[in-house]
Amino acid sequence: MKLKDIREEVSFFSEKAGDVNQKLALAGIAIIWLFKETSGGKVVLDSYMVISLILFIMALGLALIQYSVFAPIYRHYYSKNMTRQVDGKTVYLEEEEEVGQPFKTNDLSWVFFFLKIASVIVGYIFLFFSILENFTF
Repeated sequence: MKLKDIREEVSFFSEKAGDVNQKLALAGIAIIWLFKETSGGKVVLDSYMVISLILFIMALGLALIQYSVFAPIYRHYYSKNMTRQVDGKTVYLEEEEEVGQPFKTNDLSWVFFFLKIASVIVGYIFLFFSILENFTF
């Protein structure tokens, strides 16, 4: 397997995991909305549901931060690497040209990735505790 193929697999699976994670966060918010109680016109949630809701919203917020911060960083990196000086002349590189990767920003992006997933997993754990505490089977 070529290194390029491995990179493409990582990209594919991380993109799919991010998509599923976002859908699960939204589904978690919807589940909380369905099981909420109202008292005197106010929404009442138990503490487990509040924690779950915060974690689901945090996962979506982390995704927004990740994409809105790293898109301009990679755009700048692209602009910086799209040309080279050859014999005193500026030469534009082909799109398929291999250039280095900004590893420090890439590592930070993975931190956001794992925080988003952890937020949703822990959010569902708290939601499960809420269900166990409040519902009879």
